[in-house]
Amino acid sequence: MPVNQEQYPDIEGSAENYRAFLLRCWQEADAGPAGGAAWRFTLVHLGQGQTRKGFACLEELVAYLDEQLAQAGRNPQPAQESNISE
Repeated sequence: MPVNQEQYPDIEGSAENYRAFLLRCWQEADAGPAGGAAWRFTLVHLGQGQTRKGFACLEELVAYLDEQLAQAGRNPQPAQESNISE
């Protein structure tokens, strides 16, 4: 179910409550168990110098996101101005 701003009015609120990531997913042939295909992932943390990190499996990706969001809850970021023009 898609998230909409009526359900979550603070989705574009202050920077300490908001993180944006770009996720890319693709399959690599012959990279999985028994020579099958395996999913690979790249996550880019937007607004943080475009930090990029790769993951060999979904479990690693989820663990990383869990860690990042827990850390964000302990150390909120200061609000930043947006450079996006409308």
